[in-house]
Amino acid sequence: MGDVIGIREVNEMLIQQENKVIILCTNYKSIQSIFKEFKRISLGVILSERLLRYPIEIRNSILIQELDKLLLNTDDNKLLIKDIDILFNPEYKIDILKYFYSLARGKKVAIEWNGSIKNNYLQYSEIGYLDYKRYSINKYDIICIK
Repeated sequence: MGDVIGIREVNEMLIQQENKVIILCTNYKSIQSIFKEFKRISLGVILSERLLRYPIEIRNSILIQELDKLLLNTDDNKLLIKDIDILFNPEYKIDILKYFYSLARGKKVAIEWNGSIKNNYLQYSEIGYLDYKRYSINKYDIICIK
């Protein structure tokens, strides 16, 4: 399902594909103009401020609700989301690619990936750390740009 493409292969047509989450695994300054109409959201600070309103014990159960308020309930239909590190907190049991794919059913979604891409896997953090995650690109309907 998922595709990995080089940055030189990116064009306007690719960005217009329906229901595809775009994962930016590289510095995308050379194609930045393609995302000029996307609303940029720095997720980490905004989401952490919202979650601090709740006791630690219920933050895991309230996370999706707060993400939806922030991302789904906005009038903007094109989102470029960065600073997603907060979602890798081991306390939050969330499949972030699945969440963003669900979000992409109604919006164009691009994500600045803070991890690496190796052998058709997206990786966040390193083996041995609690926030380590590894996702098979083939299991998700996403476009990874490297």
